[in-house]
Amino acid sequence: MTFRIEIDHSIVHELVGSFCFHIHPPADKFIKGLDIGTEWFTERDLQFKDRKLDKLELQKSNYPELMKLLTWLCPKSDTVNDYLNWFSSLTAGDIYLLVEPYLDEKFSLPTDLSSQHSTASTFLKDWYDRYFHKYEQSFSTSLKDDVMRQRQGLEERINKEDFIEDLTGGLVIDERLPIKVLKIFPSTHFSPYFTSYTFGDMAVTCYPPDDVQSKDLIMNQKIINIAKALSDGRRLDIIRFLSQGKKTFKEITSELGTTKGTVHHHLLFLKAARLVTLYEVGDRQSYGYYGLRKNFPTEFKNYLEEIISG
Repeated sequence: MTFRIEIDHSIVHELVGSFCFHIHPPADKFIKGLDIGTEWFTERDLQFKDRKLDKLELQKSNYPELMKLLTWLCPKSDTVNDYLNWFSSLTAGDIYLLVEPYLDEKFSLPTDLSSQHSTASTFLKDWYDRYFHKYEQSFSTSLKDDVMRQRQGLEERINKEDFIEDLTGGLVIDERLPIKVLKIFPSTHFSPYFTSYTFGDMAVTCYPPDDVQSKDLIMNQKIINIAKALSDGRRLDIIRFLSQGKKTFKEITSELGTTKGTVHHHLLFLKAARLVTLYEVGDRQSYGYYGLRKNFPTEFKNYLEEIISG
């Protein structure tokens, strides 16, 4: 492994991630699989209906993606107020100087950067005051505890690639991806999924933390997700196909003889159940390859034994 791994517990990532989730909601099929439930999106739309025009403005470009990068470039993000003060003070020129090393043909700045940033600054502050603030302490404590445990696990593991895959539930960094650092953070809002993206020589991924629920509830949900994933013949066909080796999304679609949307739907179930590996190759549109997590039968057996043994 040629890159270093950093695991960060800053609550700012949860703040910005939840905000971007509201601005750019994922597809309905994806939302239905989230632990926070479909109600979260409906409730936030109602709560911030007075910000509908601002939301539409920010949806016009990749500004939410830019916000995620800026959370990693902030010189001091120990507290939300530190970050909000820094973020609101930035000018368009400041932002350009910060992100210029990460700009390429796949990631560029909005043409109306000043306007977008002004809207995002006031909206993010409002998001914190009216929504995020009431959950900040519980999020901060549980996420920090989880990160401390994962950092210890990272130090103890010899095979760092296996650690990344186990922590996220399936992420594999393609060996040809020229990154220098992988930054990892927990995300409650995105659970049970992980996501990843690259900015130049930096890759960023989130993972679903465990500490927000009791041990029994966590185990129940893992088994339920696996049961759902295995309850459809098409998903079993995908598992059989991936057992032959890693495949591209196009190859999976061709093998099943169905639409891209249907394949995405089935892969979401397999991803939530932590049954598949996804290879990050730096393509912002999709993962390069999908594979099968060879140890998932053993994990499933262990989950069941833990419930039976009490």
